[in-house]
Parts: sequence; structure tokens; C-alpha cells
Amino acid sequence: MQRRRARLAVPPVLVRPRPRPARALTVPQQQVVLDLLHAPRFADQAPAEVYASLLDEGVYHCSIRTMYRILDQHDEVRER
Repeated sequence: MQRRRARLAVPPVLVRPRPRPARALTVPQQQVVLDLLHAPRFADQAPAEVYASLLDEGVYHCSIRTMYRILDQHDEVRER
């Protein structure tokens, strides 16, 4: 009973939007990564495979996790 009353007495927490990280990819940079993932060469590969192939060529755009985030923003996280 006391826990319930204590929760009711506490003012609600204000939910504030999370600030954009300073090192986050810009929209054009995200589009470049998305275009790479859509390229016929990488169309049937997972982001980890794309990441490894690009690193072998000496190209780095973003991390594997960021590739998944970009795909998730466009509702494309599924079996590729």
C-alpha cells in the first residue's frame, strides 16, 4: 500500500527527445550507405558481409550496427 501511494505522490517524469549525437551520419551519408546496401553486388548479403567486403577494399563508411540502424529506419531489416 505504501509503495502505491509513494508512486502516486511522485510527479510524472518528463520524457524529453534524445539529442542527435554529434558524430551521427548526416542524411546524405546515410543515403550513400543505403545505396551501397541496395547495389546489385550486395543485394543478397548481410550487413556484416558488406562491411567485411568494403574493408577488404579499404573503404569504411560506418559500423555494422549503423548499417542495421539505417536499414531499420527504412523498414528493410528482414531476410535479404
